[in-house]
Amino acid sequence: MLTVGACDSSTSNTEPAKTVVGIAAPLTGSLSRTGRDVRIGAEMALELANESRTEGAYSIRLYVEDTESTTAGTEAAFQNLVLPEGYMQ
Repeated sequence: MLTVGACDSSTSNTEPAKTVVGIAAPLTGSLSRTGRDVRIGAEMALELANESRTEGAYSIRLYVEDTESTTAGTEAAFQNLVLPEGYMQ
């Protein structure tokens, strides 16, 4: 399962605006091969987006949570994406 969300993490008008995109993917467990492909695809897409952005546009940072290929892991990953510890650093 893949979920994408974003928010502006800039803290002032003087620093460049950043957007954080979060995904939940099975990086461990029985579906880890698929999860690694999801992560690589997201990283490639964000790299291209950041390379082609115009001056003053948001830079994008990826935040990835592991679902551990389980229902409980998926629930925990989504909870962490809603309010991840330290993601605004």
